[in-house]
Amino acid sequence: MVLHAKDRVQTGKNTSVKIRIMGKPELIELSSRSFFRMGKITRQTSSISLLTGKARFKIQGKLKKRTKKNRFQIRTVTALIGVRGTDFVCGASNTQTSCLSISGPITMASVSMPKAWVELNTNQATTALKDSLTTPKVVPSNMRKQIVSADSPQVFGKVKYGEAIDPEEVRKQNEKKKKEE
Repeated sequence: MVLHAKDRVQTGKNTSVKIRIMGKPELIELSSRSFFRMGKITRQTSSISLLTGKARFKIQGKLKKRTKKNRFQIRTVTALIGVRGTDFVCGASNTQTSCLSISGPITMASVSMPKAWVELNTNQATTALKDSLTTPKVVPSNMRKQIVSADSPQVFGKVKYGEAIDPEEVRKQNEKKKKEE
């Protein structure tokens, strides 16, 4: 089945769906009871929305030096996630988004504070509410396995997250990093 911009996919109980972006090394695996919307897909970037549920994203390819645009972007009710090439899992609800990087870095920001983003590296997780975000923290191996294999985003509730970030301080650090690049 071919999906187009703004098409929606909703999975039922005990079902899953794999979505491959044509012409790109991008695979999205939706768990049951997930609600997903295609966004704009161009040669340079892909943009999608995970409205609720859990999904694993396998965005392959060589990591390029930082560019101004992320190669793959995900929007949830509470978070903005940017990817250049990695494997990670996200769980989203109406009030919270949690992500775990399985391999490679991703960036994540609260929707209300898009310039106060944090970078998650391999085996790290963070969570975002509408107006807050936690510092990334390494997740133990047994918990990572549970997150990857679970069918529900509720598994992220067992993770011990870092402290809430100071958005103004993080925004200043991010601006400094951009200037250095």
